[in-house]
Amino acid sequence: MNWSIVMNVLFVVLIIAAIVLGVLYYFGRKLEKRQVEAQATIDAAKQVVTLMAIDKKKLKLKEAGLPAIVYEQTPWYARRAKIPVVKAKIGPRIMTMIADEKVFLQLPLKTEAKVVISGMYITEIKSVRGGSIEQPEKKKGFFRKDKKDKKDEKIAELNDRLMRQMAEFDNFRKRTEKEKSSMYIIGAKDIVEKMLPVVDNFERGLAQAPEGDSFADGMKMIYKQLITTLDELGVKPIEAVGKEFDPNFHNAVMHVEDEEAGENIVVEEFQKGYTYKDFVVRHSMVKVAN
Repeated sequence: MNWSIVMNVLFVVLIIAAIVLGVLYYFGRKLEKRQVEAQATIDAAKQVVTLMAIDKKKLKLKEAGLPAIVYEQTPWYARRAKIPVVKAKIGPRIMTMIADEKVFLQLPLKTEAKVVISGMYITEIKSVRGGSIEQPEKKKGFFRKDKKDKKDEKIAELNDRLMRQMAEFDNFRKRTEKEKSSMYIIGAKDIVEKMLPVVDNFERGLAQAPEGDSFADGMKMIYKQLITTLDELGVKPIEAVGKEFDPNFHNAVMHVEDEEAGENIVVEEFQKGYTYKDFVVRHSMVKVAN
């Protein structure tokens, strides 16, 4: 036997094994990091709600009634696994949610329960109305399995991975919707702010217009239509005269001694302020009594 050939073969095998172990270690660390990040995302989005489970079943992903994008973004090997699905009523809404395996077994039907959710994932039961949380019965007997077989462990792992992906997707969707809504409000607020000088000029011009003038009457109709349109869009004037001074809505440019008006009361408005959907577009410019 040529020992040099054997040693060379063993050396090559050792190198390959080292490379494989290195690759497995790298991907293992990467997967662990992703799982930690996913868990952090789930924890950040947790909230306690009261719901009533209407029905619960273990269904395949395609039969669960979840958004189509969830199915599309799930790896092909996890699509056939059955997941614990709960149809629940939260307030006036009926929602299809995924439950943790333990929660799925303990959650009673037709009974209000206070639970912890993250997106569409039920992670924990806090309490159940009218009773304690039932513990799932353990199988007894000589032939009871103490350990899950590899197939059950794989299904549980895929279910857990799927639920985390769905929680991440739901949180991403909510965050995106919030950002889109904020962008729309900021853009609309800027447009309203640029329109306010036009409204001011209308009011100044109409204040000087003679009574009974047909042209002035026509301008008043246009002004009224403009104000109605702004009101329908959510633009509201800020109440000032006779109200207590509020720095969140009023900008005091003058102070006056007036015992009849009362302390810290707005007695005159120099420029009207406006809000748009609870956001201040322009503060009212006012005179305040000391």
